[in-house]
Amino acid sequence: MYEYLKFLIVKLKSIDDKLTVIALLQNKFWVRINDKNLNEKWFFKENGKLLISINGNIVDGRYEQLSEGSLIVELDKNKILLNQNFIYNDILLLKKDSDDSDFYAFYDDSKFNNSEFEQFIEVSRKEDLEVPAFNTTEIHSKAGVDYILKN
Repeated sequence: MYEYLKFLIVKLKSIDDKLTVIALLQNKFWVRINDKNLNEKWFFKENGKLLISINGNIVDGRYEQLSEGSLIVELDKNKILLNQNFIYNDILLLKKDSDDSDFYAFYDDSKFNNSEFEQFIEVSRKEDLEVPAFNTTEIHSKAGVDYILKN
């Protein structure tokens, strides 16, 4: 799923226009999708404060909208410039303004739970890429758990 979200950042243009109103971000929990299996929620407050819950531990930050489509996010005295790109109003993709592939993918916690979001991404992936999903079978071997991909 994470690789598909990376594909969307690179290959697809936003269905919505770039954010023109910061209010779309504010006062809701955005669940961050990451490949580290962390339970991470971001909450953009109206006053420019950013609260991030990582496995229930709160990190304070700040954010500022520079222009349409650009945000500065400050965490632990480090600042990053992120470019915004909505796929749908309930899914947010932010890409770090650099040549590397750093990006932040979120879904609106009030619109999806984790399994609903995964189903939504799977359906979208099939439609966008026209590639069937692989079924995986778990095989237990002496070396551990192996996965066999089959259509």
